[in-house]
Amino acid sequence: MLHGSSVVRHIDAKGSDAILFSRITLMSDDVVDRDQLIKELLAESLALRVKSEYLSQYVETKVSELVKTKRELDSIKNDEEIGRLRAGIETANQQRNELQAKLDSLISDHEHLEEVHVQMTSQRDRLRERMAQVDASSEYRLAKRLKRIFGVILKDDTTQ
Repeated sequence: MLHGSSVVRHIDAKGSDAILFSRITLMSDDVVDRDQLIKELLAESLALRVKSEYLSQYVETKVSELVKTKRELDSIKNDEEIGRLRAGIETANQQRNELQAKLDSLISDHEHLEEVHVQMTSQRDRLRERMAQVDASSEYRLAKRLKRIFGVILKDDTTQ
């Protein structure tokens, strides 16, 4: 007979089943069912072994993940390709800055040429207006007629 013993079946968060015994006291050898006690102790031992195996597998998995991650980090730190990529990025940034400076220069040159174009266009228009005024003036028409007349007279003098 078991005196003051309690048998508790426990299922933990991971789903493993363990039979826990607390305070087993034997009162008398002839009353105690030894086979039952051995079966319960074996069941508890098996449950503990299963739980131990599960924990061992879990720890092994986490350790292997940690080692793999560490190797990846080490390969990234020591990778020459990253150095080349950084150098390429720096070169690209330098070229971009140079092109931006050239673009700014070209933009200012374009703005200056636009201003010069506007000035020259207005000067041309003023000269056209002035020429139209001169062509329309009576003095100019008179000078044209005189040139024709003197031109004909001068030609006649040279031919004789």
